[in-house]
Amino acid sequence: MRKRYSPEVRKAWTIYKPDCGRDKDNYTPPWIPAYNFDSYRLEFVITEWEFFEYLANNSSAYERYLGIAELFGIQVKALKDLRILNELLMEEEYSYTNSDGKKILKTAAYINYRKHIFNCLLSLTE
Repeated sequence: MRKRYSPEVRKAWTIYKPDCGRDKDNYTPPWIPAYNFDSYRLEFVITEWEFFEYLANNSSAYERYLGIAELFGIQVKALKDLRILNELLMEEEYSYTNSDGKKILKTAAYINYRKHIFNCLLSLTE
């Protein structure tokens, strides 16, 4: 990428803080990095450790749900089937609160809240 476009690239990145359908007075939202490109918004949702542990301990699930996609000319591992999100029951909240006394939401809360509109990166690139 040419150097003169780097300010445009930096401005394309944002941090999204969704309420996940929860009361903002009682919950702190997760931080979701997003990249805006043309009419696309790519959200980089980092899942909880349980997700990676499940894939590491289950080779058939690893092969069934993960694939290689190309993102702006770079090969990345990505989900190729979102049904895994229904199979895993990940905790949505941390067990502790922040300094304001609010419960802190994990990215699993966002995944469960928005999974009905998610698309796999692999389905967009094929």
